[in-house]
Order: sequence, then C-alpha cells, then structure tokens
Amino acid sequence: MTIFNGVGIDVSNHHVRLAEVSLLGNVLQTYEIVLEEGLVRDEQVVDVDGLAKVLRQKLKKTSFAQGVRRTTLLVPESRVLSSGGLFEKRLRGSALDEVVTERAQQDIPLPFKDAYISISCGGKEEGKVRTTLYASQKEVIDSLRGIVDPEQFRLVAMEANSKALLRLFLQFASGELQPCSENELVGIVDVGHSWTTVSFYTPSGSNVLSRTLSHPEAIKRGEENDGKLPMEVLDNIRTTIDESVVYFKQHEQVVSTVVLAGVEAHDDMVLEVMGRSEGDFQVVRMGEVVEISGLTPKDVHTFGAAIGAALRAVRPWRYGYQHNFTSK
Repeated sequence: MTIFNGVGIDVSNHHVRLAEVSLLGNVLQTYEIVLEEGLVRDEQVVDVDGLAKVLRQKLKKTSFAQGVRRTTLLVPESRVLSSGGLFEKRLRGSALDEVVTERAQQDIPLPFKDAYISISCGGKEEGKVRTTLYASQKEVIDSLRGIVDPEQFRLVAMEANSKALLRLFLQFASGELQPCSENELVGIVDVGHSWTTVSFYTPSGSNVLSRTLSHPEAIKRGEENDGKLPMEVLDNIRTTIDESVVYFKQHEQVVSTVVLAGVEAHDDMVLEVMGRSEGDFQVVRMGEVVEISGLTPKDVHTFGAAIGAALRAVRPWRYGYQHNFTSK
C-alpha cells in the first residue's frame, strides 16, 4: 500500500522535485516538474492556486496520483531563520520553550507573532542540551501548504532543506566520513543558482550555524558563463566555509567533512574551488559519497533534498524531535 511509502517534495523558483522512498529506505521513483516564471519568486510561492493546478495536471498520469502517501514538504533554507544554544537539562516543556523563545527573538529579526516557530532539542554537550528554535513567516508556510493535495499527500512534516540533506548523508554515506563525537561537525553546503546555504551540524543532528548567501546579481553578471556560477560567488562560499571553520576551532569544535550538495554542486569547478581551502577538513560531493541504486551522481544532486525529506516521511516517528512547521 502506498500509505507505507514516504514522499519528499522540494519546491524552488523553477522546479518542483519529488522523491518516493519505501519503508525499507529504497528510492522507488523521482520526478521533476519545470515551472513557468511567476509561480514561485524569491523562494516563495506567490501563486498558490496556479502552482497547485500545475502539480495536479503534471502528476495525474503518474503513480503519485494513486493512493495517499506520508509526505515531507521542504521549506527553502533562505526562508528559515534559526537560533540555538546550550540550555540547562533541568529546563523542560513550557519552561524551556519560554527561555529558548525569548533568547531567539533577540537574534531573529522576525516578529514571532508573524511566524510559525518550532523548537528542536538535540544532543547533550557540557552537561547541557543543545536546543534550536526555527522560524519562518506564516505566509511562506501557508502558501507552501496550499499547493499540496491532501488526497495524494498526507503532510507529516515541513522542514528546512539542509536538514533533509544531512539525513541523506547520514543514511547513505560511508561511516568513515561521518562525525563520531559531539565536538566534531559536518558541514552541508546546499549550492543553488540564486542562493547557497552553509550549515553545520553535530552528529546528533543539531544545527550549530547556518548562513544563507544570496547571489542573484552575480548570477546576472555571469549569465554568459554557460549558466555556471561566477568565480566571485564560489570564492564567497569558500570564504564563508573557512571563516566558519576558524570560528568553530576557537570554540574547540572541529569540522571534519564538508559536503557539497544541490544541483550546482555537481559542477567540477565548485569542488575545485572549495577544495582550495587550507582548512584541515575534507570536501566531498554528495553524489560521490552517496550511492543509491538506479540513480546517477547527478540525480543525487538533483533529488537529494527530496530523498532526504522522503526518508523522514516514511518514518515520521523516528524524527519527531526534529523541527517541524506542521506542528502547532
């Protein structure tokens, strides 16, 4: 029955990508829809009815239109703000929520009355618990939710892209590449055409830093470069990674691996430039360290986030502690 399968949906300015995963974690199918201009702008759905209609029309002749599946819908990283830290173990429930929310509101320039927020508790460090608050504008979440047909997709989670990419890496990559202690971090760099997000996670999945870089103007100047990212964009990404690694070293945390994900990261030049860093960490591409039957490395870069989201959808109870914008 399809109810036992999970689906991940990844929406961007120009594409909607879907992946279906079985209960055993096998990738059953992937599907991509190319969008016309005007449906999604700056990583936000601006024409809910129009995009919902496109999805219905494109999917009606596919198996996605048959039965209902648990679904995780991804929220573009550029539309998610987060703030976290270490909090006393004695703080629980509403007491923890109150303290975390008060501190996060000081860091996040978005009134929480206009946002959906979700609090996630991670691993224990220094006798405390790393806890992160995620926030996204209500209109962003509501518009995304509005494109999903509940007769096809039973929404169980909405989360940021990088969390899905981390899940993909932890599920399929070799254990030799994965961090083994709480002070050892893994970087997830989601390289997009207009946005790139650099995120760092502990082995237990706690986000300790996330920066989103916008580069649409640089893209316009480099359009004659066969659609590839201009060197100034790549240098900016590399600098952000290097600065983050130095920051963590000052706080006695080590970045062991940086994983390049996203469609643009499949380009050899991206790997070459990121590999020029003098930091003591390895840089790998998701498509080279994640092997999935039936998918090429380029497929992994294209559908990686959707696959990671589907892994959560197929076993939502396993990831109940992670942030989720569908929870009220």
